[in-house]
Amino acid sequence: MTFFKLTSCFHKHLSDKVQTSSIFSSIEFPANILLSILREWHFDPKLLEIKQKKRRLCIWKIIERLEGNLENKLMNAAPTILIVDDEPNNLNLLKQVLAPHNYHLIFAKSGPDAIMRASQQEPDLVLLDVMMPGMDGYEVCQKLKSQPETEAVPVIFLTALDGVKDEQRGFDIGAVDYIVKPIVPALVLARVATQLDLRTRTQKLEKALTEIERANKELRDTQEQLVLQQMMAALGGTVAGVAHEINTPLGNSLFMTSALADKTNDFKDAFQSDTLKRSTVTSFLDDVQSSTDLILRNLHRSSKLIKRFKETAADRQGLTRRKFELFEFISESEPLLKRHAQGIEIDVKCQLKLTMQSYPDAIYRVLAQIIENASSHAFKPEQKGQVSIEVTAADEKVLIKVTDNGQGIDPELIDHIFEPFTTTKRGSATHAGLGLNVVFNTVTMVLAGDISVSSELKKGAEFTITIPQEVPEQVKVAS
Repeated sequence: MTFFKLTSCFHKHLSDKVQTSSIFSSIEFPANILLSILREWHFDPKLLEIKQKKRRLCIWKIIERLEGNLENKLMNAAPTILIVDDEPNNLNLLKQVLAPHNYHLIFAKSGPDAIMRASQQEPDLVLLDVMMPGMDGYEVCQKLKSQPETEAVPVIFLTALDGVKDEQRGFDIGAVDYIVKPIVPALVLARVATQLDLRTRTQKLEKALTEIERANKELRDTQEQLVLQQMMAALGGTVAGVAHEINTPLGNSLFMTSALADKTNDFKDAFQSDTLKRSTVTSFLDDVQSSTDLILRNLHRSSKLIKRFKETAADRQGLTRRKFELFEFISESEPLLKRHAQGIEIDVKCQLKLTMQSYPDAIYRVLAQIIENASSHAFKPEQKGQVSIEVTAADEKVLIKVTDNGQGIDPELIDHIFEPFTTTKRGSATHAGLGLNVVFNTVTMVLAGDISVSSELKKGAEFTITIPQEVPEQVKVAS
């Protein structure tokens, strides 16, 4: 019996509110093992006789002390073998063969008795006769294999039936071996030892797998918690960024509106008191014109910022997933992309003849945004800028590299380059630091791909985009 079974028995009885004469009275495992455990850990065997309340406390102490390394002791303890045969002579013979080899033997003389004992004591191996009155060995084996608590227990048939069909039937219903009587003691010992060794190795493997599954679950739970924390932190940063970027134009608009309201009241007072002069009217109209112009510029700026914020969501609304030839798409897009270059040279290299099932508009937006970003940030005013777009394919994926010969990316910024509001031109309506965040979200959420960046100061930067040739209709974003 394993440590887990023993511990579960302890827990079952400790939580049982029914008073029993002995805490162990209905636990089906060898008494000698329990007593040896108590002596090994210097507990008084009389614990079995003390009162219920104190006994429970002592048993809890036993469990606490055993959990460290008792399992290995039990795993190495004498294996339990259930021997099933309706002939007493056969039982005695097998007892003589196996008893000297440190096996704990239990016996059953009928099929129902064997099933009951196997369910209660969970032996490590069953030696099963076939020809028995009532329920024969085949039926017993089928029953054992149908019960969760005994389905993994190996069964060896020992029988006088030596036909090929008999042996085949035994293996078909779940036996691991088939020994024909009269038995050869050395052969029985060898096969028993082999099956017990396999049983032990299987149990250790199952334990290891359980530990791995538990560790994996803990890891997944931790990862999910970290992802949630990162998402909440990112959300907080985005909200703060939105508030910061919109606050300035809205604040300016509010200030000018308030000033214009004051001047309107003054104008109204002058009109009502008949003190209004032509110069006052002219000055008021000039103030209205300049104020409304400033208010409109700030509101337009706010509108553009809000539009950029919406683009960071990078959903597929308004996009069409369709088949297209990559070479033709790149060729048609090249002159359009050059419009975003603002004077820098664009070199496109693509000789691929392959068909994609994707979102071509999203690919175009990504490339246009990277080019715009390079035009705005990568080059000094007097520098002759160049951007190269190279398209290749491998393993059903398309690889797009966008390289510039600009100033490179500040090492302090490169790890945050795809985060919202990362910019070197803070305060500009057209440079809110959202462009590369839109690129990242579009590549990962819409195109089901990946994007990375590498850079060296004064030598330029390279963006590497990897997208599948066929984008699934539903994209699962990696956490």
